[in-house]
Amino acid sequence: MLMLTLIAFVLYMTFHLKSFFLAFLSIANLLFAIPVTLWIYTYIIGVEYFSTIHASVLIVVVGIGADDVFVFHHIWMKSHKLKIDKNNAR
Repeated sequence: MLMLTLIAFVLYMTFHLKSFFLAFLSIANLLFAIPVTLWIYTYIIGVEYFSTIHASVLIVVVGIGADDVFVFHHIWMKSHKLKIDKNNAR
């Protein structure tokens, strides 16, 4: 079921971002962030239990990370329309 969800997510991101490369790297970024976060949570902060509420928070955080990909892509695509006044630039 997880693989089906990941495939659907990659297809949706590929359609929206118009790039399989960006979609794949975005998913890889999210998947690589989870073990690092759990390591920090367990060994640095020292929390030894993991309950259902922690799993739901993990899902929300991954969702926010996925949303950031779309926001950053939109800003990148619109950035070429910015006009920079070179006389006032510092």
